[in-house]
Amino acid sequence: PSEAEASAVRQRVSGPNVDPMVFAAIAAELSVDESSQRGGAIDPVAEEDTSIPAALRRAVAETPVGSVTPVVATGELFVVALIESRSPA
Repeated sequence: PSEAEASAVRQRVSGPNVDPMVFAAIAAELSVDESSQRGGAIDPVAEEDTSIPAALRRAVAETPVGSVTPVVATGELFVVALIESRSPA
């Protein structure tokens, strides 16, 4: 999606303690990523995983559990992610 579309999605799901079911429904409806089939769920993101864009790794690391990341540019796409949990390093 465009940056404006990603921002609109973020506004729909922003706030503390975002409902994962609401986020999943929106991701399933609007995401262009293959993860849309899983409600936007992706594998855990490790800070050292270079297969994930650095800006997204940074946003995931800095966003509190239960919150949605800021809109992140990843090449031509714009991403928002719900942080459901954090594993110890």
